[in-house]
Amino acid sequence: MGNERKLSLDNIGGKVAARFRLDEQGNPTFFAEPSGKKNYFIDLYLESENPDLANVTYKLDSSYYDPIRESADKATAFKEEITSYGDYPVVVEAQVGRHLLAEKIKLSSLLEVGHKESKDKAEIFDAINTIKKY
Repeated sequence: MGNERKLSLDNIGGKVAARFRLDEQGNPTFFAEPSGKKNYFIDLYLESENPDLANVTYKLDSSYYDPIRESADKATAFKEEITSYGDYPVVVEAQVGRHLLAEKIKLSSLLEVGHKESKDKAEIFDAINTIKKY
């Protein structure tokens, strides 16, 4: 495809992040397993004004039924919906022109970026810490 380089704000002019889907009170939504583990509803996204950004691939943990997710929908910031109860490295690949830029980032780190402005909200802080435990 092209040269693989580290995906960063310097390379694509944007940010890759994740956000919990929130209920009406602004709390993370989830479904609970019989064991009590909370599977949170999460959106992965990459916001960028780079006109050469064509598509984004998210490589999730191999335990997912469909661990490779692709989006070419620039209008939704290349959003991909997932659920997760635990932390793992997500490989994010961005096709920018003829170049494939990639970075491996922990899901919890992506959530911290996506919820930077709401990190003081106890429910979001608790949910991120719950993700980090598994």
